[in-house]
Amino acid sequence: MRFISVLFIFQFLFASQLFAEITIESLAREEIQVAPYSTVTADEPIRLGLIASPTKTGDSKFSEVEDIEILDAKSEGDRVFISRIELARKLQTQIEKHDFIFKIPNQIIIEPRKNFIPQYDVSRKIISESKKLCGNCDISIRDLQIPEIKSKAKMISWDIDMSQTRAAGSALIPLKAQMESGPGRTEQSTVWVQAKIQIERSALVARRNLKAGDRVEANDYEARKVNFTFEKESPLTESEIKGQALAKYVTAGQAFKAGDIKREPAAQRGQLLKVISGLSSSEDSAMEVSIQATAEENGFIGDVIRVKNTESQKILSGTVIEKGVVKIQ
Repeated sequence: MRFISVLFIFQFLFASQLFAEITIESLAREEIQVAPYSTVTADEPIRLGLIASPTKTGDSKFSEVEDIEILDAKSEGDRVFISRIELARKLQTQIEKHDFIFKIPNQIIIEPRKNFIPQYDVSRKIISESKKLCGNCDISIRDLQIPEIKSKAKMISWDIDMSQTRAAGSALIPLKAQMESGPGRTEQSTVWVQAKIQIERSALVARRNLKAGDRVEANDYEARKVNFTFEKESPLTESEIKGQALAKYVTAGQAFKAGDIKREPAAQRGQLLKVISGLSSSEDSAMEVSIQATAEENGFIGDVIRVKNTESQKILSGTVIEKGVVKIQ
């Protein structure tokens, strides 16, 4: 089946300066593919997101227009045929922003079905729930399979329950549908949705191969989107890797994780430390009091160690808060 660009249609049908400008800028626009055949839920308005999707995964502007109603609700068995020109005209009147290039087949067939649950809606709900666990992640859904609800009763509503689902990887998710079993009565029908949840997030990765013992410098890493679907550890921040020695070999393009960094004491026995006593408040201000002390033992950040005041020789205990700094209460 041959596909054409809506922008081309618009330019052909509406020879205006507005659409000429869109055509010129189209290379920077997001491409949306309309499917030649789509199944939708009967008796519900037909939205753009049910018959079209972005051609690329990741960040998308499509969410701004995916809920636009293209057609009124249709009953089961009321198959819809719409031509590319008809749909192009509808899109032209519905979408004010020109951030998209729509690819439309010659004819679109839409099949309304009773108790049908669109993959588009389920995918969006899974992504929304997954975002609660990883707000800074880019989440995509693959191999989504939704079993058919085999019931003569009419579906009133449905929802998914991800309370027992891992944030990423293969998942089996319960979908619970409320069915109208009689006048004023409902019953619940549960099916299990299969999906693969893929997560990408920004992380600092090695720009070159680094060996164990190397200290990480600023030119050794860069920020990049990385697949974290099967990673159990979070990526490290710049302050956590810069100047640190590596515990093992790190290849170019690999994200830095906690296990890659050699854990070195932030305070070593015999080392001269800065010891702060917290904040000593007065009427109008707060003041930090600090002294010098010698570490009596090794300690990592977060450890409580003994230190000796270099002037009074008094032994104190404090928490290592950063390299060479201990805080006492």
